[in-house]
Amino acid sequence: MRTIRLAASAVAALAVVAGLSGCDKDEEDHSAHTSSTIATPTTAAASSTATKLTGSSAAPLPPPSPTHPPHPAPSPISTVDPTPPPGPVTSTAPPVPPPVVDDVNCGPVTDAGGATRTVIAVGTADGRPGCTEAINVATAYVTTIAPSDSVVVLGWQCNSQPDTQVPQVCSKDGLVIALRAS
Repeated sequence: MRTIRLAASAVAALAVVAGLSGCDKDEEDHSAHTSSTIATPTTAAASSTATKLTGSSAAPLPPPSPTHPPHPAPSPISTVDPTPPPGPVTSTAPPVPPPVVDDVNCGPVTDAGGATRTVIAVGTADGRPGCTEAINVATAYVTTIAPSDSVVVLGWQCNSQPDTQVPQVCSKDGLVIALRAS
């Protein structure tokens, strides 16, 4: 009698567990769910196992529905870049000026009075004019008779200088053409 009570208690407990684990109060057919049967123990060692579960382990899962929603998609993995984004660079060191290019002797020109001048394309931080342009500007300047010491020639501002080595200079956009006395 005690074995039957034990078996009945085990069946009742399994029925509660089965009901909580998958059987909802929906109106679907649950005939494919696990059922239980009472087994009669035949030996003393088997007396503690009073029930045996049977059913189809290959039964298909119900399709997604309001009572059986599909599993959520896994969330994407995000990574954090350990290096900070580049920001403005601040430095306490003074800026390094660009290198100054060397002067170039472009050759002689003759002025309106017949004197010869040497045309020098002066190298500056802004660069150096080409010799063709320097010769053209210098030739136009030294052959022009102007009422003042300052004149604009081909877009270049040309001036007389108090320096006896370089008596005239023309400049434009940071570039310089020097006219040296020969």
